[in-house]
Formats: sequence, structure tokens, C-alpha cells
Amino acid sequence: MTHSRLTDLGLLLARIPLGAYFMFAGFNKVVGVGVGMFASNNVQNLPEWLPAWIGKAYLHALPPVEFAAGAAMILGLFVRVQGLLMALMLTSFVIAVGQPFNVVKLSGDGMGPPFDSNLVLLGLSLLLMITGAGRLSLDAALTKRPVTSAPANKN
Repeated sequence: MTHSRLTDLGLLLARIPLGAYFMFAGFNKVVGVGVGMFASNNVQNLPEWLPAWIGKAYLHALPPVEFAAGAAMILGLFVRVQGLLMALMLTSFVIAVGQPFNVVKLSGDGMGPPFDSNLVLLGLSLLLMITGAGRLSLDAALTKRPVTSAPANKN
């Protein structure tokens, strides 16, 4: 395989788990918990500086947006936009749940994870936002320009 093909394969292998994570998270909130119940259960996680009506609207919109963004990421559709959208969502999750750098646990052996898993997903979403989907995607299929041969010289 050439470097370019390996890069395309690597981008596909990065898109699939990130997209699946978002798809399943959104699906569980829509079908499992219910959007209204999800929103009411998480209102306490909203920052105090955020107006309540904006926070509640965000919590109601989050599950279907997570699902749609995840599906689009897997398919490779508007990957740069999905990467940005996912990065913004992940940043909001880190803000809502608190400490992104959970180096030391308060109980047990004191050996916690090096940092919140949302930061790993954030890095992956930023990577895909910057690089795009690669050639193994709907983005590539939809923007493929037909190759035309040079006009023949008629001298």
C-alpha cells in the first residue's frame, strides 16, 4: 500500500470509532433515556453563567445532533464540519463535568487516569477537522471531479 492509501485507511479507522461513539451516545439518549429525561437529569451540570433557556435548549438538541454527527462521521460526510461540531460538543462536556485533568483520585491508590477521555476524543475530532475524511468517504465521492484528457493538437 502506498502512503496515500494508508493515510486514507487511517482516516477511515479514526472516523469509525469516533462516529460510533457519538451515534450510540445520541441513540441511548433518544431511545433509552428519552430526550426530556436526559435534559432534566443534566440541568444541574450547566454552568451558572449560562442562561437557563440556552442550556435547556442545548440539552434537548444534543442527543439528535450527536446521533446525526456520528452517522455523518462514519460515512465521511462533511467531516471537517462534523469534526468541528464534535470538538465543540466535547469541550462543552469537559466544561459540564468538571476537571479535565483528573490526575489524582481522592480515594483508593491515588492512581487515576491521566486525563478525561473526552480530551482524547477531542484530539481525534480536531485531527479529522484539520485533515478531512480522506478518499474513503462520501466527501471524496461527492467532490470527485471527472478527469478529462487534454485536447488533441489539431495541427
